[in-house]
Amino acid sequence: MYDACGSIGINIHYIPVHRQPYYERLGFRAGYCPEAERFHRETISLPIFPSMTNADQERVIVWLEGLMQGATRSSPVSEEHSSIDRHSVGAR
Repeated sequence: MYDACGSIGINIHYIPVHRQPYYERLGFRAGYCPEAERFHRETISLPIFPSMTNADQERVIVWLEGLMQGATRSSPVSEEHSSIDRHSVGAR
């Protein structure tokens, strides 16, 4: 999964166990663990990897700051910085 411009790879980090198909077949349903479900809706994993450069980190920080300031369809990260895609959590 990528941000709206496809430049920062993000991923959903935690899917509640009771929402997995196996457990749903056992009868677990949405609402069984509301805090786990809230965490799932509100949490993303950001890129982190050993070869991440300071420039890569700065691009993620700038993007995240823009997101936190209410940026919607545009990202402060330009297409020229898309090299982070290959190494991001969301691209694996």
